[in-house]
Amino acid sequence: MIPATVTSHDRDSLRDALVAMGEKAFRADQILRHVYRRCATSYDEMTDLGAALREKLKVAVPVMATGEPEENRSKDGTAKLLVPCADGQPVECVLIPEPPGKSPPERRTVCVSTQAGCPVGCVFCASGLAGLARNLTAAEIVEQAVRVGRFVRSRWDAMDHPISNVVFMGMGEPFYNLDRVLAAIERLNADWGMGIGLNRITVSTVGVEGGVMKLAAHPLAPNLALSLHAPNDEIRARVVPFAKALPVADLLAEGVRYQQKTGREVTCEYVMLGGVNAGAEHARELAKRLSGKGLKVNLIPYNAVEGLAYLPPRPKDVAEFSRILEAAGIPAPVRRARGDRIAAACGQLRLRKVKEGHGAPA
Repeated sequence: MIPATVTSHDRDSLRDALVAMGEKAFRADQILRHVYRRCATSYDEMTDLGAALREKLKVAVPVMATGEPEENRSKDGTAKLLVPCADGQPVECVLIPEPPGKSPPERRTVCVSTQAGCPVGCVFCASGLAGLARNLTAAEIVEQAVRVGRFVRSRWDAMDHPISNVVFMGMGEPFYNLDRVLAAIERLNADWGMGIGLNRITVSTVGVEGGVMKLAAHPLAPNLALSLHAPNDEIRARVVPFAKALPVADLLAEGVRYQQKTGREVTCEYVMLGGVNAGAEHARELAKRLSGKGLKVNLIPYNAVEGLAYLPPRPKDVAEFSRILEAAGIPAPVRRARGDRIAAACGQLRLRKVKEGHGAPA
């Protein structure tokens, strides 16, 4: 039986595990500080622990559940890490530094995955092309942030707080793995963990019945992003062909209720596909849908995916779409394309690995 790793424990359970080994409970705090604040992935880095204790812990409580990642860097500072799980499943996570080009960047966001693959099958996304393999564990989720934090510390002189923001917008539908997502959020948010405020953590969803309000009722409710991608149900059914996804009206109503109950920010994510959902008529319809709801829209011009036929929208169409929404009083910033040279669009690197025969779906 494989022993539980540091990242699979919370502070109390790690303390209990150490006491059961005959060690002092305070050692847990030392270990957690190394892992979550200094992004250590080995006991060899924890030199305030005795050599004999480090060797004992390597066997009894390994630090990480995942292996060393493959790093892919872009000139704009974006980096994608492909992290191998113990069963061979490759998992993607991405560092998005803002502003690009500044060293060190003021905002260092990590985008994490919650599943190996994805069941939703959005037509513009590579994540679901190889199907869903399985849910990730809380350890496998939080280790993505730790490994990106380690990358940041190695690049920018071991900064004290390497990760400023976390978005659950990588591979998978978070609400189909919500208990483990919440366990990961606990480790990201806790003072014994990475210490990232809930207002700097965002969970994205296409809308699963009952999921949004279950999250709203949790004491660790973060910001929420609604994967909308269409102004009406007819287009959304083509873009997000997932029978269990909520209709547009229901999804927006859930977003409003979430914002009212939690006070957190709620954003509508809208990937713009040329000739599909990016016209002025779509913007006007979306503006009517959102009028008076207090929701923001993130406009995301499509980032081309190898093997998919969809095209990015024309720049003038993006500008006009944003102008129409802004004129209706709806904030609609345009997200810059980042990391195209490293296949930063969700799922591309994992898909390549799967096609090569590594980490094929179980």
